[in-house]
Amino acid sequence: MRRRLNPGGFTVIETLIFLSVSAFVFITSINQFTTQQRNVQFNNGVRDFQSKIELTINEVSSSFVPDITGYSCTADNQNNRIIFTTTGTAANNTNCVFLGKAIGVGHDSVCDRNNIDLCARYSIVPIAGRRAFFTPAGSAVNRPPNNFLEAKPVGLATCLTNDDNPDSFPCGLDPLTPASTARPDLAERTRMTNGVGVYKAFLRNSDGSVNRSVGAVAFMLGLNRTTNDNANSVDLVWLPVDFLNNTESRLTASIDALGSQTNDAMYLNPAHGVAFCILGGHGQRSEITIGANKSQLDVQVVPLDKIDSGCN
Repeated sequence: MRRRLNPGGFTVIETLIFLSVSAFVFITSINQFTTQQRNVQFNNGVRDFQSKIELTINEVSSSFVPDITGYSCTADNQNNRIIFTTTGTAANNTNCVFLGKAIGVGHDSVCDRNNIDLCARYSIVPIAGRRAFFTPAGSAVNRPPNNFLEAKPVGLATCLTNDDNPDSFPCGLDPLTPASTARPDLAERTRMTNGVGVYKAFLRNSDGSVNRSVGAVAFMLGLNRTTNDNANSVDLVWLPVDFLNNTESRLTASIDALGSQTNDAMYLNPAHGVAFCILGGHGQRSEITIGANKSQLDVQVVPLDKIDSGCN
């Protein structure tokens, strides 16, 4: 009578097959978990940036005034740009008014999944301007400013040299005008979280394609008014800053340049909004739009399957 060896056991081949299948399932599970974890981190980073934009809008809407203690803001009766000077006494800023905040994004070169850190930095710059518009003779106050030309916006950031802080928005070397050097530096310089960055920003067409590249948007208290009560009236303003090689000094200069515009309409509340195209370190893509759907303060994260063609 023959006896079976190793009754009920597995052959070597069966064991190898079992181990191979188990290893495959284990590796697949690990890869799926890692991918899912990366996607969760990416989505959290996108949501964090969205929340920062919404917080900025709320601060502007509620007329949250930055602290400029130690500076005096003066405005002459000839409707020139406001001037800040340091003072040893109590600051006097009755001639100036808080107008809003700008969010600028940019980097030193085109980013991709291998150097997404170049696109992760951004800056939030408060904006101040004239409180009153004088008659041409300078003898009386007609009314509050009702456009950029009369308000003469000024970005409250001073960035004249390279910023050595790697976590900040790149300052660059573009010099500002001498009159601007006294302005208080109230810029908030930070970076997006969880390894995400904006690799493109543009003014949108109706089909989502690129109208023109921009580097910043501003949220401004409504200037088209007849009284000084501008609470809860906020305009979306796109700034003509090139996204590539954008620097904080260019952003500040762009804010200042609004004060020379005779026609605000082209910058105010773009019909189809502004798109921020977002990239993750592992190829994830997303988009945040501001001002779409006929609501200039609407901030939305666009689903992956509906990302504008301009973000491709």
